Amino acid sequence: MKLPIWMRGAMLATAAMNLTGAAAFLPFAKSLRQIGGLPEEGHPLYMLTVGAFVFIFGLAYLWAGAWRTASSSPRARRGS
Repeated sequence: MKLPIWMRGAMLATAAMNLTGAAAFLPFAKSLRQIGGLPEEGHPLYMLTVGAFVFIFGLAYLWAGAWRTASSSPRARRGS
Protein backbone atom coordinates (compact mmCIF):
# COMPACT_ATOMS: atom_id res chain seq x y z
CA MET A 1 0.00 0.00 0.00
CA LYS A 2 1.53 3.27 -1.11
CA LEU A 3 1.50 6.09 1.41
CA PRO A 4 -0.03 9.45 0.54
CA ILE A 5 2.42 12.34 0.14
CA TRP A 6 1.40 13.94 3.44
CA MET A 7 1.97 10.64 5.28
CA ARG A 8 5.45 10.30 3.78
CA GLY A 9 6.32 13.73 5.14
CA ALA A 10 4.90 12.80 8.53
CA MET A 11 6.91 9.56 8.60
CA LEU A 12 10.15 11.32 7.71
CA ALA A 13 9.54 14.05 10.30
CA THR A 14 8.76 11.43 12.95
CA ALA A 15 11.92 9.53 12.00
CA ALA A 16 14.01 12.67 12.49
CA MET A 17 12.42 13.32 15.89
CA ASN A 18 12.87 9.73 17.04
CA LEU A 19 16.48 9.49 15.90
CA THR A 20 17.27 12.78 17.65
CA GLY A 21 15.35 11.66 20.72
CA ALA A 22 17.29 8.41 20.85
CA ALA A 23 20.49 10.43 21.27
CA ALA A 24 18.95 12.10 24.32
CA PHE A 25 18.74 8.75 26.08
CA LEU A 26 22.47 8.08 25.85
CA PRO A 27 23.83 8.02 29.42
CA PHE A 28 26.20 10.97 28.85
CA ALA A 29 23.60 13.23 27.15
CA LYS A 30 22.30 14.89 30.33
CA SER A 31 21.98 18.31 28.69
CA LEU A 32 19.79 16.92 25.88
CA ARG A 33 17.49 15.32 28.45
CA GLN A 34 17.20 18.61 30.31
CA ILE A 35 16.27 20.45 27.11
CA GLY A 36 13.65 17.84 26.22
CA GLY A 37 12.20 17.57 29.72
CA LEU A 38 13.16 13.90 29.99
CA PRO A 39 14.32 12.17 33.19
CA GLU A 40 17.77 13.48 34.03
CA GLU A 41 19.03 10.58 36.09
CA GLY A 42 18.58 6.89 35.60
CA HIS A 43 20.42 3.66 35.48
CA PRO A 44 22.57 3.54 32.31
CA LEU A 45 21.01 0.23 31.27
CA TYR A 46 17.52 1.78 31.49
CA MET A 47 18.62 4.75 29.41
CA LEU A 48 20.25 2.55 26.74
CA THR A 49 17.22 0.24 26.57
CA VAL A 50 14.77 3.10 26.08
CA GLY A 51 17.13 4.77 23.62
CA ALA A 52 17.42 1.54 21.62
CA PHE A 53 13.63 1.23 21.33
CA VAL A 54 13.27 4.85 20.25
CA PHE A 55 16.11 4.38 17.72
CA ILE A 56 14.51 1.24 16.25
CA PHE A 57 11.18 3.01 15.82
CA GLY A 58 13.02 5.93 14.20
CA LEU A 59 14.60 3.56 11.69
CA ALA A 60 11.20 1.99 10.98
CA TYR A 61 9.62 5.40 10.33
CA LEU A 62 12.56 6.34 8.11
CA TRP A 63 12.21 3.11 6.14
CA ALA A 64 8.45 3.59 5.68
CA GLY A 65 8.90 7.20 4.61
CA ALA A 66 11.77 6.46 2.24
CA TRP A 67 10.00 3.55 0.52
CA ARG A 68 6.57 5.29 0.66
CA THR A 69 4.94 2.05 1.71
CA ALA A 70 3.32 0.65 4.82
CA SER A 71 4.22 -2.92 3.89
CA SER A 72 7.47 -4.85 4.14
CA SER A 73 6.60 -6.99 1.14
CA PRO A 74 8.89 -6.59 -1.91
CA ARG A 75 5.80 -6.89 -4.11
CA ALA A 76 4.27 -3.85 -2.42
CA ARG A 77 7.48 -1.85 -3.02
CA ARG A 78 7.38 -2.64 -6.75
CA GLY A 79 3.77 -1.51 -6.96
CA SER A 80 2.47 -4.91 -8.12
